[in-house]
Amino acid sequence: MNVLKHWRALFIIALILLAVAYREEAVRIIEVMRSAPLWLFFAALVLVVTEFALQALRMKLIFKRSWMEILRVYAIGHFVALSFPSRTLGEGARVAAFARELNVNLGDAAAYVSVERIADIAVILAAASLVLVNINPLLAAGIAVLVVVGFVLLESDGIYAKIMEKNLPRFVTDYIERGRKIVKDRKLFAAIFGITVVLWAIDFYRMWIILEAMGGRVDYVTVASLVSLAYILGTISFLPGGLGAYEGGLAGGLVLKGVPYDVAIAATLYERFFSYWLWIVVGALAGVRSGSSSGA
Repeated sequence: MNVLKHWRALFIIALILLAVAYREEAVRIIEVMRSAPLWLFFAALVLVVTEFALQALRMKLIFKRSWMEILRVYAIGHFVALSFPSRTLGEGARVAAFARELNVNLGDAAAYVSVERIADIAVILAAASLVLVNINPLLAAGIAVLVVVGFVLLESDGIYAKIMEKNLPRFVTDYIERGRKIVKDRKLFAAIFGITVVLWAIDFYRMWIILEAMGGRVDYVTVASLVSLAYILGTISFLPGGLGAYEGGLAGGLVLKGVPYDVAIAATLYERFFSYWLWIVVGALAGVRSGSSSGA
């Protein structure tokens, strides 16, 4: 367990060791990142901040708190989720952090996170299927059916009634009731889903402009599909934050699409600074500020 506490440091050490072992390749990758124009940094920063604001907006629609509180709480939850050496544990910790910081019960926090994840999964599965159509149309069709079935199950009054007949713990019934209430509110769920589509479109666009600026020539739809597949790979890997699995999946997919390996790796590492490491710092600072405020 002591090793797991330092998994970020281990990841960085592994990168350094790989850079030492493959010095020439590492130098080429670094040169590609260094050659990126200055405007790219600021453009990527604006896009990731916009994406974060949209993520926070989804929470604000549910919990009706002030913007400052929502932004702070979401940043803390983001940090907590990325700090656990397991994607599943991280999501559970995020629920607990939201419940504590917003002073709501766990059922409310868990319901919100679940609905958020349902919307995320639907969008990334749809995006991932775009590239799978060319590889295996049946697999792409299977993903589409899976998404439709998932929404049908959420909407089914009969399934809901049968579940609630069971002798379930109070926390579980609260979680199901609150999650279903969000999904059944058509305008609210449509707003959450619409925001989710936009924020993922921004996420895909950020990776696309980074790749374009570094000399990679891949169309937007393909980039969106590869980012989605990498996200799925990182999630099912159960690695902390998907570290390693996400980077390997995305860079590998780009290479298969004809992007030079040094450009693919450089673009992936550059993007991960904004989508992962930046929010580790922001979340940590928000947590420290929250602790200072409560201590005062």
